Amino acid sequence: MQTSDPATNLYQCPACRAAIPSGRSSAKCPKCYADLPKAIIDSNRASANAREERGSTAACVALGLVALAIGLYFLINPSAGGYGNIANMHALAVGQALTIAGAVLLGLGIRPR
Repeated sequence: MQTSDPATNLYQCPACRAAIPSGRSSAKCPKCYADLPKAIIDSNRASANAREERGSTAACVALGLVALAIGLYFLINPSAGGYGNIANMHALAVGQALTIAGAVLLGLGIRPR
């Protein structure tokens, strides 16, 4: 149920009735450049921040799991290539670095908000 007050519509400019895209952080209407009410600006900024946060969380978790899996593979089986001791030591070092990076990224993705 919508009232007749134009400021209650968060997706329309009260001056020219142009559509305002969600996630827009500008304080001006994209068509007539009129000042937008504070309610519209706050709503758009909040939706933009929520989308950015969900995207970065999902990316951190995905990258963390991939790096953790690859790192653990090299830590568990460093002689997967069948080369000499130097290559095994290198595989262990890469495995250790990827495991730590994966754990840090995973922790950043699942931290409480």
